Amino acid sequence: MPPQFLAVFFFFNYYTFHADNLSTMFILLNRLTLILVPIGQEKIWKYLLPVSILATHLAPLAWTVQVLTYEFHVRLQNDNVTFTLYIQPNPNRTYIASAYVAAVSALLFGVICGVLNIVTVVLFRRTRGTQANVDKASSVEQKVESRLTIYALVTFLSQLSMAVYYVLTYIASWLFQSDFNFFLSIANQFCWVHDLSNIVLPAWCLLWASSEVKEHVYSMLIPRSKKKNDKIFIERRTPSSMKNVNT
Repeated sequence: MPPQFLAVFFFFNYYTFHADNLSTMFILLNRLTLILVPIGQEKIWKYLLPVSILATHLAPLAWTVQVLTYEFHVRLQNDNVTFTLYIQPNPNRTYIASAYVAAVSALLFGVICGVLNIVTVVLFRRTRGTQANVDKASSVEQKVESRLTIYALVTFLSQLSMAVYYVLTYIASWLFQSDFNFFLSIANQFCWVHDLSNIVLPAWCLLWASSEVKEHVYSMLIPRSKKKNDKIFIERRTPSSMKNVNT
């Protein structure tokens, strides 16, 4: 396997993780501004949307582009089954430990997302609490509030699980370098922890909690049938009209 392929593989592992943290933060911030300033929310995000897209795609490069300069070596063992992966940074350059940055980033964005979700739920309860005259919509509001609370909890727990994973990875790679089996037992859990925390749980909970997202997804997957009200009018000609046409 070429060393460049391994470098690109590790680069995208860290890059997508940081990009996912930033995108989750901006999505929660968008939801918070919708409650704070419902009238001017579209005008605000008309300018913040390009900034959030650029920040999500460019900011992670500051901590991940260094991975592309690593030297990766794979050595096959005598049994022709197991192999050993060596990662050697360039000695002429200074690096920031990628596992350490990922651990700090996971903890930081986990706290930020948790605070944003809590503030959003509290503000949602206050704004809906002032509308005491709306009796028919009380059950709907309670349902939406409960779903927002569950979504906030799941988002926070997913960020926390990634934080725990990267903290353990950093501890295993830095403090327990002699115990290679301990490091592999943690590193091998990356795929399911990453997919479950960053894709499965947030995506399905958002699809379940948001009716707008659900309708948008359904409209993409299930094509709308043509309206049955469309009618085709056929001109009916009488024998007299046919004679007039022939003449």
